[in-house]
Amino acid sequence: MKVDAKTNEITVTPELIKALELKGCIITVDALNTQKKTTEAIIDAGADYILPVKENHKELLAEIKLTFNDAESKKYKGVDADNTQTTDIGHGRYEVREYFLLDAEDFPAQSDWPGLQTLGKVVRRRHTQRGSEYEEVYYILSTEMDAALFARGVRGHWGIENGLHWSLDVIFREDCSRYRENLSAIRKMVLGMLKQERVTKAGIKA
Repeated sequence: MKVDAKTNEITVTPELIKALELKGCIITVDALNTQKKTTEAIIDAGADYILPVKENHKELLAEIKLTFNDAESKKYKGVDADNTQTTDIGHGRYEVREYFLLDAEDFPAQSDWPGLQTLGKVVRRRHTQRGSEYEEVYYILSTEMDAALFARGVRGHWGIENGLHWSLDVIFREDCSRYRENLSAIRKMVLGMLKQERVTKAGIKA
């Protein structure tokens, strides 16, 4: 769906959701689209969501952090919670990701967000030759699930982000193009073809 130049994708996303058959699916979006109208559209479609919460919702983010801090101070005793951990080693990188879930039954802002049932937290620790990085990202979820499925949802979203959006933005410089609408479709087609190429043994950028 085309986004008008005078607005952004926030206004279009709910309409896109309504146009798709999403019953039974789990929807992930960027933090920009963590909006109440988006959650309402997802629930109305019979789907569920895993949505990141960042500084565009400062009060909600602060409340989620406080809830997790309280649970952690109790070492999660007497708290309806789940967690899992994954480790990736390769390409000069060692990365550990921890995934935490908390029931949102008593969460103050639960009634403000359609379908909200669970709070999520992801901690990423990455070690490379250039140094170490630490990141925490918080989420709201519309369904109860185990931490392993939560991890798959989060990693699946970033797989799309890294495999498609990064390539379009960095390799094809799509954000710099004045002719986005038609060339965007061509770039996606070319990117798909390049990923199928097996002769030159070179990267997509080359």
